[in-house]
Amino acid sequence: MAASGVVLLLALGRWRERLGPVTFDWVVAASRGSSRNLLLGAGVGVTLGVAIVLVGHLLEAKPTGTPNLLIQAMAKPGVGRWSFAVTAAVLAPPLEEVLFRGALLGGLREAWGVPRAAVVTGLIFWLLHAPEWIHYWPAALGIGLLTAVLTLLRLRSASLGPPIAAHCAYNLALVGILLAT
Repeated sequence: MAASGVVLLLALGRWRERLGPVTFDWVVAASRGSSRNLLLGAGVGVTLGVAIVLVGHLLEAKPTGTPNLLIQAMAKPGVGRWSFAVTAAVLAPPLEEVLFRGALLGGLREAWGVPRAAVVTGLIFWLLHAPEWIHYWPAALGIGLLTAVLTLLRLRSASLGPPIAAHCAYNLALVGILLAT
C-alpha cells in the first residue's frame, strides 16, 4: 500500500505539467472540505455500513464459498486482526480516494466528462473490491452504494475530504461490527 502511494505521488507530480494547474488542482483536491461536509461524509459512511450489515442480517444472507483473506484475518484473534482493522479503517480509504475519486475521476472527467468518468471510475472501484463481495451479495450492494455516495460527495464538495471521511467511517463501522461479533 505504501509503495502504491509513492508511485501515485510521483505520477501526480508528472501529471501537473501535462494537465495544467486547474485540472491538476481538481485531481488532487488539496482542500480538505468544510467541517459540515466532513461530518456529513462520516455520518453517511457509518449509516451505510450499519445499514448493509442489518440488511444482510434481516434477510439472513449467508456467505457462500471460502472466506477471503480479509475475513479469515478478522476471524482469528491477534496481530493479523488488528493489522487488518487499522489498514481497512485508516490506511486504505485515503489512498483509494486519492486514486479513484482524485486521479482517476479527475483524469477521466477531463477526457470523457463527469457522467461517464463517474460511472467508469465507480465500476472499476466496485470490481476491484470483488474479493470482498463475490461470496456475499449484501457486500456487493454496500460497496456499490458506497461508490455512488463517495462520488457524489467528491463532486458536491470539490474536495477529497468528505469521501475519505465517508470511506473511513463505512470501513470503521464494518470493522467495529466484525470485532464485536
